[in-house]
Amino acid sequence: MSSYTEESGKPDPDQFLPVITETQVETHEVSFKVVPKRRNIFQGMKFIFLNEKQFKKMNLAVELGGGLPVLLEEKWQKDTMLVEKGSVVMQCEPNQCTQMMSQDSNNWVLHVQAFLRKHKKHMIQDAEIGFAVLYCSTEKHCNPNKDSGKY
Repeated sequence: MSSYTEESGKPDPDQFLPVITETQVETHEVSFKVVPKRRNIFQGMKFIFLNEKQFKKMNLAVELGGGLPVLLEEKWQKDTMLVEKGSVVMQCEPNQCTQMMSQDSNNWVLHVQAFLRKHKKHMIQDAEIGFAVLYCSTEKHCNPNKDSGKY
């Protein structure tokens, strides 16, 4: 506050960066500094959520990165949307998929999983959105063509 009242200039945001303690993050490859690329990290991507709770939790992060969040809780006319370029299907958390969904919804999720497998794609976990933002890249994270267990 003193820099504001004394007109000595704005404080340096770099002085307030947290230490990276996450064990799954390569600390030499990421930064909490402002990176303009993060504003459109998900540009041209469609994030398909299979339940409303997950959609409500994650849609803002997708929108802030320039992506399009879509809630698709039931069978859609065209399964091809699930595998088209730029589409990312979010993995339901196991307890949400089995306990909080109707049988029809569970069948829809199983259908989507099988359809993605048939097209050699996989669902994306929620954490990958954060990792993509941290790394400023969707090459490894939020990429349904990359096996998340191989990096």
